[in-house]
Amino acid sequence: MLLLAVLAAGCGGESTDNIPDATANPTHDATTIDSLTGADAAPDGQVAADASAPGFVIDGVINPAEWGAANSHVNSIAVDGAFAGNALSQLLTYRDSTTLYLAIGGSLTAGNAIMLYLDHDLAGADGLASPASLDDSAGALDLALSRVLITPSEFRVDYAFGVLDMNRAAAPGDERMGWRDVGTNPLSFAQVVGETVCSLDACETSIPLANLAVNPSDQIGVAVRLGSATSGVLSNQTLPQDAAPNSINVYATVP
Repeated sequence: MLLLAVLAAGCGGESTDNIPDATANPTHDATTIDSLTGADAAPDGQVAADASAPGFVIDGVINPAEWGAANSHVNSIAVDGAFAGNALSQLLTYRDSTTLYLAIGGSLTAGNAIMLYLDHDLAGADGLASPASLDDSAGALDLALSRVLITPSEFRVDYAFGVLDMNRAAAPGDERMGWRDVGTNPLSFAQVVGETVCSLDACETSIPLANLAVNPSDQIGVAVRLGSATSGVLSNQTLPQDAAPNSINVYATVP
């Protein structure tokens, strides 16, 4: 079925890239969306999403007061001509004892997608080894996430997150926005419960760590891509900034 909750107060975790990357305090803002929740009911074995955690409001607005403790990864490369009107500008990552929070600053035009790929236990045995072939065309988001991923040996893809539309919240069973388990069966992705809301120029998402099978000692790796929703063509913009968008060489780590 692209390239962020039981929420509770806990200890925050800073994220870093696997190689040095520019960081900045989050200052991006976006148009507020009123009365959007986007929370899914939790199927068996998953934890329900909850957007009411103290400190974070999943509303598609990257508020510095909320994201001040997060690690920020910015893109400074101008988008290439084929993807004019689309952009990846900033990735924010934060983790507490129960939840992973992610925000992506950017914009989309019709036919394109933001795609995020996640390793829930860097250097662990779980997940798809490179080259990781994802191939599920059952839904629009599944098709957008489907591609062959070249990754470092320590980065094995378990989950993915994607967005094909801006300025709305994810709905239960959403075919165009949200989280997918791509590692269990790379030919048939499973929906995973999380909370996602996008404005015109940013998406915020939170997901219980339990729904990503993250243990307390696991380090999480994430990489974001911008590309066509119906083909393997990718933009030159990535988050964190990576010289080769067709392979994952640089990724953000969330300890």
